[in-house]
Amino acid sequence: MVVARETHATDAGEAVLESGENAIDAVVAVAFTVAVTHPSAGNLDGGGFILIRSAGGNSTFIDFRERAPGSASRDMYIDPATGKATEDSFIGYVASGIPGIVRGFEYAHDKCGREPWKELGDPAVRLARDGFPVSSGLSQSLHSANTCERLSRFPDSKRIFLGNPLNNGAPCEPAFIA
Repeated sequence: MVVARETHATDAGEAVLESGENAIDAVVAVAFTVAVTHPSAGNLDGGGFILIRSAGGNSTFIDFRERAPGSASRDMYIDPATGKATEDSFIGYVASGIPGIVRGFEYAHDKCGREPWKELGDPAVRLARDGFPVSSGLSQSLHSANTCERLSRFPDSKRIFLGNPLNNGAPCEPAFIA
């Protein structure tokens, strides 16, 4: 069984299992796909944990949370004049931690996966390249005032997420799949 926040991701994981591969392969395919189809629910710039339990009962826990850069400091996001957080804490390259998610999934795959790594990313690549019907969750996320304001500040983000020519440049509306 595969359960994900987004239908395309669930389908990618189910296809992996139906082809005879294992749960770790399905998890990787789901993670890459949800990063494309619902990035606020799954993305490649964060981290996570995974608990793997083999059929024989052995368990492995992998911690692949994102980490702060070596030069990060406790007060790097605090404006000395106001004592409040600066915009750098949530926008721009300084706001990002060093992601661990891809490396974590790669490690889990190396340890337990069977399907070739490249093939696990193929569903996500196809959807990113060819497009996909937008879910109500993604549409809702894109319509939030904060999201629209932030995305519109960056030309490529605005073009990709807010530049829907069929909707007068507004975020995509949901398109339900029967």
